[in-house]
Amino acid sequence: MYQTVTEEAWELVHTLSIQCSAPQGLGTMSAAAYDTAWVAMIERKDDDGKGVFLFPEAHEFLKATQSKDGTWASATSDVDGIVNTLAALLALKRQSRLDETTKSENEPRCHRAETTLRKLLNDWDIHSSDRVGLEILVPNLLRLLEAEGILFDFPSRKALMDLNAAKLSRLGPILTSPVQTTLIHTLEAFDGTLDFDKVRHHKMPNGSMLASPSSTAAYLMNATEWDNDSEAYLRQVYEEYSKMGQKGGFPSAFPSTIFEISWVLEVLLEGGFTQEDFLLEDIRKLTFTLQSNLKNQQGIVGFAPFSLPDADDTAKTITILGLMGWKQSIEPMLKAFEAEASFRTYRGERNASTTANCNILLCLLRSAESSKYTSQIVKCVQFLVQAWMANSGPDKWHTSVVYPMMLVAQSLTVFLNQWGKNELQMDAIPAYMVQRDVPKTLLNILARTMSLQQSDGSWESKREVTAYGVLTLASLLKLPWIDFMKPEGIAAMYRGKAYLEKNRHFWKQAEVLWIEKTAYSSSNLAQAYCLAACKVAIPTAVAPQIISNLVPQLDNKALKMQQFFSRIVPFSESAPWKLQLSLVQSGLYKAALKEARFNIFPPMRSANDEKYLEYIPFTWLGCRDVLSTAISSEMLWEMMLISMFNFQVDAYMETVVWDHCKDNLSALKDFIRGLCSGVPVERKRKCESGHGGALKKIQGSNGVRKGASNGVSANGLNSHTNGTSNGTSKKEKQTNRDSNDTRFLERTQKDSKNADEESIAEQAQRVGADVKETPDKPLRDIETELTKFVHYTLRHPRVVQSPPALRLWLAHEMQTFLLAHITHMEDCANFSTDRDTSAATLSWEKPRTTYFNWVHTTSADHTSCPYSFVFFLCLIGEPGRGVVKSVYQRYVLEDTCRHLATMCRQYNDLGSVVRDYEEKNLNSVNFPEFKDFARSSDEQASKDIVKQKKRDLLQISEYERQGLNNALHELEKCTEEEVSEKLKLFVQVTDLYGQIYVARDIGIRRVEGPGA
Repeated sequence: MYQTVTEEAWELVHTLSIQCSAPQGLGTMSAAAYDTAWVAMIERKDDDGKGVFLFPEAHEFLKATQSKDGTWASATSDVDGIVNTLAALLALKRQSRLDETTKSENEPRCHRAETTLRKLLNDWDIHSSDRVGLEILVPNLLRLLEAEGILFDFPSRKALMDLNAAKLSRLGPILTSPVQTTLIHTLEAFDGTLDFDKVRHHKMPNGSMLASPSSTAAYLMNATEWDNDSEAYLRQVYEEYSKMGQKGGFPSAFPSTIFEISWVLEVLLEGGFTQEDFLLEDIRKLTFTLQSNLKNQQGIVGFAPFSLPDADDTAKTITILGLMGWKQSIEPMLKAFEAEASFRTYRGERNASTTANCNILLCLLRSAESSKYTSQIVKCVQFLVQAWMANSGPDKWHTSVVYPMMLVAQSLTVFLNQWGKNELQMDAIPAYMVQRDVPKTLLNILARTMSLQQSDGSWESKREVTAYGVLTLASLLKLPWIDFMKPEGIAAMYRGKAYLEKNRHFWKQAEVLWIEKTAYSSSNLAQAYCLAACKVAIPTAVAPQIISNLVPQLDNKALKMQQFFSRIVPFSESAPWKLQLSLVQSGLYKAALKEARFNIFPPMRSANDEKYLEYIPFTWLGCRDVLSTAISSEMLWEMMLISMFNFQVDAYMETVVWDHCKDNLSALKDFIRGLCSGVPVERKRKCESGHGGALKKIQGSNGVRKGASNGVSANGLNSHTNGTSNGTSKKEKQTNRDSNDTRFLERTQKDSKNADEESIAEQAQRVGADVKETPDKPLRDIETELTKFVHYTLRHPRVVQSPPALRLWLAHEMQTFLLAHITHMEDCANFSTDRDTSAATLSWEKPRTTYFNWVHTTSADHTSCPYSFVFFLCLIGEPGRGVVKSVYQRYVLEDTCRHLATMCRQYNDLGSVVRDYEEKNLNSVNFPEFKDFARSSDEQASKDIVKQKKRDLLQISEYERQGLNNALHELEKCTEEEVSEKLKLFVQVTDLYGQIYVARDIGIRRVEGPGA
């Protein structure tokens, strides 16, 4: 029979009311293979003294739920597959040992499980797994399986065991102390290492160990005296799950009374239902259950009666009681869970949870005295925006990223609303928080929510996740800054609602999304979220003007940028609202970039036109949005800064450095080599330098003769590339490189600008260079600015945490980049004096090398792409490990980068032919190859000749694109999907700059004349 959503919500609440009256409580967490396996291993002697399994049905449940590949519950993640399969394999091995009649059936099952486990463990990166208790659960299972004759050896095993040993050394006294901790929920991890008689006092009134079937099973198996209460608890769980159609299965926790009541009621009421929609007696019974438990545990609660209190359930319980009119004190929650920079889910928690802090923030904001807790509110908001900037991924309590997105959106929009109504202590709220951080976070979540919706209207093709998506939009579409896209946002909500309605008969068949020891589902929560999403109203409220003023509306300049980018790949197929949303976000980042634009390089009078500041934020945000790349805002911001510094260093080198150092480039090169390698250049006294103070030809740190001008030989041909000697023997070059690499690692944390380092000015004086009119101060200033630039990159926290090989690669590319600038300036100087003066046939008559060699070396290195590429690899890698896994992958990465840099330079040159001619800069089309093959005649117009050269250059650049595409295709095969997606973003942004240059020159122009 058809029910309205209100009728179905009424039925859900009524069912909860009936279930909570049962002595054992209520719970709808799905059965877990992990917990079922532990219960299956419980043995008890029969009347004949023979050991028998207490719950043989648990073995049958395991056999019925094993996948074809031999694993259990591995669909959600490899971690779940490992934990569940290890435990289930152990249970079947023990069954075969105790009951030989099961051996023939179990052996093929165990073989399949073992085979797949070896592959899962071999590919497992433990450092990327943020699962609670993983470092104690898995090692003990491995030890127990070894006792059964199964040994698993895998790359991460030693790291896992070291982590386990360090943690176990601190846990023994905690377990046996009178203080209840989360460890009581995972006693099975100490099977074989703990005296279980010493933890009997932690048993809850229902006979369980912190409401955990697996922990209770371990206690029951290992205690010297049989505990009838614990057996009774497990039998209660068995009966309840048999009624639910999961006979023999056991969940990660039971009961979960407080968790499910508080979550369901809060979700329904926040979604638009009212108390009047439910039976008054049901509401009273449920609220009394919550209030009495809160009172019994002195103002804080856990997921079940008498369980360890946690911030999540406490906040939800206080919030829902407040919505029901029951005033509760917040002070006990603050006292128990407030930390220095956030709120902890449990006492002693290592990493704070985003979703827990969202629930606490909402609890504080929903309080009748929210202004009283402004400092705690600010703490939560600060944590949430910083956590989202740093890691906009799933929370540790949930598998879907849409869940924390929903909670962050809900909590921050409520915060903004109260701020806008002056309901908080306004002077205690930092201006940057509401003017920058909160809007950036909310707009980022909006863009991501819209991009993640699938064509059928769902999010992740899951009903419950789709409900999260609809509820997220319901909060965000209240924002006054996005009127341009509200029709599309509302349409997305309707599509999501339609998907839910179409799949309404599946609402109670919950998907596995929530995380305990392993992932689980909850039918009550799934149904509540689906009901709330279908009930929630389309936003129509008008925000206070003060909130509207936080984010500037799109002006004419922004709309022109939208029109411009709509003609460029990859935005040519994007809907206008998507570009506009990216541009709105870009405005917030542009303001931050302007504040940071003098962090390294000072204002340059000889360079003007900062158009690049208008483009940089959009290039990263727009490409991220159009590609739907899962990358944190913090990483994007770091790349925006690097992009800005790259524009600035280009201008700085071509103006300030060239003006003051063009007569002493050799000393500048030595300084750069020492700066990038961490090896200071050698001091030489004048008396040691030979006759008349002339510099001896001593070998430099990179094998280049000091005193040689960038390694250019007398015949004008290049004897090295960008200051790196090609005339040195292979063995000598490797020795020099190894020496530099070692010293760089030793000095990474030290300041390479110290008393032992020789300045450019000192070198100029020492070698007697022609700098008579040049004061020392400009040279020292140049040293300072270049040192700041290099140190910012090479000593960036994410770089320092990267593997040594990656740091050395970055240092090499940074040195090559800066030396390429010098070589390029020398080339431009030679070109300006050597060139044909005719604009149409402008050609470098005596180049030092071929165009092919130049564009793949000096020219490509000069783009900053290679060093920025390696810096990006440092950003996206996990600390201490990085993304490069093999020499082959490293080779393909470099090949990809080289094609990209070359192509980018060629597109840059295509778009800057006029500017380069005016500023006397060397351009690709100035090489004689373009003149030699130009089909020209005396009668041919100059413009036609230039067009012909540009057509030839475009054809060559498309050839490089083919090489880039081939390299990217190969890179996908040898790189993890998540890393590959991020690398595609870097490639797209870099390619976009080339497209922009073709359409519009955005570089910094040099200003000549008085005052320059």
